[in-house]
Amino acid sequence: MQNQTPNETPAPPETDPLDAASGLTEQEQQEIRAHIEAVAGENRIPVGSDAFRLAGASRGFALPLAVLCVTLVLVAGSVVTMHRLFTRDERLIRQTAGEFVSVEGRLIRALREESRDQLNAKQREISTIRSRLAQLEAEQAALEADFDQRIAAREAEIREELEREIVAERSRLIAQGLGSAEIDRLMEQFETERRAFYEQQLQEYRAQLEAERSAIQVNIDTLRVQFRSQIEALEQEREALREEFLLRERELRAELQERTRRAALEDPAASAAAAVAARELADLSARAEQERVLEQQVVGQLDRVRETVAEGRWAEARSAIQSARVLLNDPVYTRLRAISARRETDLFLLQQLELVIDQQEEIAAADALSPLPILGDASAVLGEAGTAAELFDQVEFYRQSVAAAQQRLQELAAEANATQLELQEQIADLARFQQQVATAQQRYRAFVATVRSARAGGAPDQASLVARQELDDLLRSDIFLSLFEELSDEVSSLFAAVQTAGSDAALAEAADVVT
Repeated sequence: MQNQTPNETPAPPETDPLDAASGLTEQEQQEIRAHIEAVAGENRIPVGSDAFRLAGASRGFALPLAVLCVTLVLVAGSVVTMHRLFTRDERLIRQTAGEFVSVEGRLIRALREESRDQLNAKQREISTIRSRLAQLEAEQAALEADFDQRIAAREAEIREELEREIVAERSRLIAQGLGSAEIDRLMEQFETERRAFYEQQLQEYRAQLEAERSAIQVNIDTLRVQFRSQIEALEQEREALREEFLLRERELRAELQERTRRAALEDPAASAAAAVAARELADLSARAEQERVLEQQVVGQLDRVRETVAEGRWAEARSAIQSARVLLNDPVYTRLRAISARRETDLFLLQQLELVIDQQEEIAAADALSPLPILGDASAVLGEAGTAAELFDQVEFYRQSVAAAQQRLQELAAEANATQLELQEQIADLARFQQQVATAQQRYRAFVATVRSARAGGAPDQASLVARQELDDLLRSDIFLSLFEELSDEVSSLFAAVQTAGSDAALAEAADVVT
């Protein structure tokens, strides 16, 4: 292909549309071509060296920064739009899949909350009545202890009054100058009458207390029956509520399972959501069953405590109380709402029952020591003192010493419940004291027989000498010194006073020194 100069006319193409075949004459064709050339000449762009020279772009960061910002805004908008579209689709899928279980699920949860609230309310009522029943048992135990203390105090008061009257009566008879045989006879009669009088008063006092206790016991038994009836009624109501809620829950769960099955056949996505909801409900049911089992364990332990206390098995009751307290303080139980709601009330109930056990054990320990015959033997020893009028004042002093020993016995009885070992040691001390009193009784009887034998001989001076010697041997013997250590000074004064005595009158005068 050859280059053409700008002034040359381009060669016509091989196929010219204005040829003879186009239907135009030669002249028309030339006119048309001339017109075309004229129009082309008018519109032709001149080409020079300046045509290919490019102008430099304006400098600055405004335009690129604007473009970058617009680009970022568009990208962020696209991301947010896509996220919302996809999130909305997922939410719609979940809502569509789970809307058939949401109603039943909410109903079951609401039913559980309602049942828990009502059952806890019933349990609080039961715990309140049980606490009142425990307080009633404690009041009864305190009442029994108070009656026993009042009887013991009345017995001590009567005993002291009788001793004072006996001493006063003997002093009055001696002041009248009556013989020893007459004094002994009158004193025996007086003591028998006064003992019968005070014994009658004591029996009347016991009958009065027994009537009072019987009246109070009737009220206590009535309240106990009422409390137990209320507890049984509340427990039956609580069990009926539990059965009703379980039945309603089973019905809702059955309906939920049926709708879940139908939805699973219609939509796989809904089936997956329903399976998740079903697992959640199964977990709730398992936890509720666990709470019920653990609560039944606590209730069973408390029932065992009440049963052992009611039957008087104090050791087993104390052990059951400790087990129940450990159970209630276990973290596994304290986390459960059903148990934590009643925990404080149950702990208070256990504390009240423990107080009842302590009071009953103290009463049992005191009753175990009461039948010991020590004081009876001591009274038998002192009862023969009336056979020797000139020694009566000394023997009355022995009575006071025995009264002090009796006070010591009461102190030992009060301390008997400290520990089992201490109780055994105290019982051994009481047995030794009983043996000492029995030995003193035999020694005193031998002394009385010797004095009587000397008097029967008919020699007054010889009888006084024998009496002094026997009295010396008696009061300075180991058994009397071990029992009546307080007599040592009085014995010394006595024998210093009767050192030169040679008659019964002098011996009686020395007896006044001891008094």
